[in-house]
Amino acid sequence: MMFNGICQKLLELKPRMPRGIFCINFMMHKLFFIIQEYNKMLKPSHVSQ
Repeated sequence: MMFNGICQKLLELKPRMPRGIFCINFMMHKLFFIIQEYNKMLKPSHVSQ
């Protein structure tokens, strides 16, 4: 998975942060963004949400 590589790079930049928490936060943020973009493509008429 591509996210693992990104996580590894970010952990090198922020080594003090707990590994699990940082990775989970990052993954959730990315997933949320991807889902939002996907919803925009599926429902172009529902831009109000």
